[in-house]
Amino acid sequence: MAKGFSYESFAGKKQVQVNKDTLYEWEKKHQDFSDAKKKGESASLLFWEDLGIKLCKGILESKSAAIYCFTMKNRFKWRNNDDTDQGSRTIKITIDNDDAEL
Repeated sequence: MAKGFSYESFAGKKQVQVNKDTLYEWEKKHQDFSDAKKKGESASLLFWEDLGIKLCKGILESKSAAIYCFTMKNRFKWRNNDDTDQGSRTIKITIDNDDAEL
């Protein structure tokens, strides 16, 4: 997971080869396994956030920013600020004559 892979993909590792449902059973029955999962998820998030920072700084070339955004939304529950209902708000903007040229 520290290389960016998901928890569920761990089930497919050559050394593991179990159904992903087995992973969920293991984490319910074994606290150490559950703790390891949480550490792995944090490591995976670090991998992806580090990648995002490198993309933003231009250290890495991006083929598609949308792919990165969808990955973060789907894997790590990221959301747009406008994804939540924040109620109706009214913003009043006053432009005086000096600002009209803007």
